[in-house]
Amino acid sequence: MKQMLRGVRLVAVLSGLVILLVLPGAARPNVAQEPGSLPEAKSPDQGSQAQKPQPDAQGIYVVGNGVTAPKPTYTPSPPYTDQARKKKISGGCVVALVVDAQGNPQNAHITRSIAEGLPPKLKKASEGLDQNAVTALMQYRFEPAEYQGKPVPVRVKVEVHFAMY
Repeated sequence: MKQMLRGVRLVAVLSGLVILLVLPGAARPNVAQEPGSLPEAKSPDQGSQAQKPQPDAQGIYVVGNGVTAPKPTYTPSPPYTDQARKKKISGGCVVALVVDAQGNPQNAHITRSIAEGLPPKLKKASEGLDQNAVTALMQYRFEPAEYQGKPVPVRVKVEVHFAMY
């Protein structure tokens, strides 16, 4: 079940877990100046509007400007911890990672914890869910991102939601 929503790709819904791949650089439509009017479409030959993607110092790209998003091919679900299940913790975390040119995840780390916004007494139990999300994401496999038909490494963020039903 895949669906694109303003830069978010629904990757999987399994056993109460919702796994989202957040794609940086997703374009939002321009708001027209007059109600009811749409922005004018520009052809590629109208000036040098199109930017070439520039990799960072490590040679890593971001999605957009001709760089396609990696496509998940294997997405194991992170398990709930017993402690989080007992305390009925639900929520989401965001994990940033690099998908290399072979489609393997690298350097995964939490950028937004499930613990954010929870009462202090639940934070310890939620840390296990964060760790399980990182562990599961390191097992993911992707079709690599491409630029001009060649596989390239890209930075992506994946949002993992834990929900009890």
